[in-house]
Amino acid sequence: MEKISFVILNYKRPKNLIEHIIPSLLENKLTEKIIISHALEETYFENYSNDEKVLHLKHFEENKKVGLYLGF
Repeated sequence: MEKISFVILNYKRPKNLIEHIIPSLLENKLTEKIIISHALEETYFENYSNDEKVLHLKHFEENKKVGLYLGF
């Protein structure tokens, strides 16, 4: 069975990721990796950092340079 990697942009609603989206993806046996691109320093979180499936990327500076295009 093939696995899926997810790339998620965290911008203004980290609570949705922490409480709903990440737990749901971690429960799914098809999930191989969850990559979270954090665009704002004030919404950065480290929840699930100990899970090998979750990778947090601090893209604060990139967001300042490219803004909304960071999501693409």
